Amino acid sequence: TESSDETKSDAASDKRLSSILDQKSYIEEINRNLQKTLVSLQNKLQALEQTNKTLVENDGQQKTRIEQLEE
Repeated sequence: TESSDETKSDAASDKRLSSILDQKSYIEEINRNLQKTLVSLQNKLQALEQTNKTLVENDGQQKTRIEQLEE
């Protein structure tokens, strides 16, 4: 019976270890997806910042041009 108890204990330990490894794999996959999302959002932010900079510059140029035409 001692051998039977050890076998049951080993099986339970193996099951717990397998469950932990599955959770680890799941978390690693989530982290990979989050990293991809982060990079995508950083790229979008960079593009929006550049667009905003261009629009601000154009606005300044247009205001200067309007002032010149009003003189």
